[in-house]
Amino acid sequence: ETYRSSFGAAGRLGSMDQVFYRFDIAGDSATNFPNDPSKRVNVTPSVTWRMPSAGLLDFRYSFDRNRAAGDSGIPLVPLTAGFVPDPTRTAIGDPLARAVQGDGSDFIPNVDRDSRYNTPQDFALGTDQNLRVSYSQTFGRGLAFRNTFGYRYFDDEYWLAEFLDVTPPSRVNRGFLYFMHHRRPWTNQAELSGQVKLGVTNDFLIGYDYQDYRNYTHRRAAANFNTTPLDLYDPVETHVNVDLDSFPVTRNDHFTNETNAIFLQDTVTVAPQLKVVLGGRFDRIRRKNHNNPVAN
Repeated sequence: ETYRSSFGAAGRLGSMDQVFYRFDIAGDSATNFPNDPSKRVNVTPSVTWRMPSAGLLDFRYSFDRNRAAGDSGIPLVPLTAGFVPDPTRTAIGDPLARAVQGDGSDFIPNVDRDSRYNTPQDFALGTDQNLRVSYSQTFGRGLAFRNTFGYRYFDDEYWLAEFLDVTPPSRVNRGFLYFMHHRRPWTNQAELSGQVKLGVTNDFLIGYDYQDYRNYTHRRAAANFNTTPLDLYDPVETHVNVDLDSFPVTRNDHFTNETNAIFLQDTVTVAPQLKVVLGGRFDRIRRKNHNNPVAN
């Protein structure tokens, strides 16, 4: 049950022969398996200006919203408090080797593959906005400059009963995990390319690359609770909806990756059928991170 639609249009802006636009919009909705519905919409407009001076300026923006219900799978393995397999308990399919060996101590239950144990409130929601500005300029036949700037505004919220544990013979225990990432990276890359002849032909490329990847995450400790259980074979929903925003933010996690890089490449034409490529890149990466507990 997947439905998709899209629309696109492009052309000149007004009577100008130097400015062009393109606009795209698309969406899809799907039920998915096993009953893990998703919805997505994307809008992408862009404008390009061809300058009289052999330059090109391009603006592009993209908005993408993607929401899924989430699927934590079918729980067949009893776990410890740390959510790792517990070999000391009478297991439902744990460990698999013992069941396969047929020593009689364990069995793999016949559970319908489309069984679902997530709550109706489970969701993963991503809202992604990207802006890109590109400029290029040609100087004569042998030299060109390009610069591309990009900025991303991405929020990723996740609340899923992904911790599933089985208490034999058939009780499925469910625990939530919550986080909300706020990603704010920006990048800039500048390149100069051209051709020079120093006895042989050299096609060179030299550039500088800068990346600033900023991220902070909201944590809500009270949202990571164990909700009501289900039966493994007859998963009738028992979860009572709660207001997620009623759980206060208890910690903010921050990290930043900053990268400065230079790169150089030279393609040397030694003979019409022989080329030698020389290249190198040097990156300096700095990472900073800290966590801020939130009280009151």
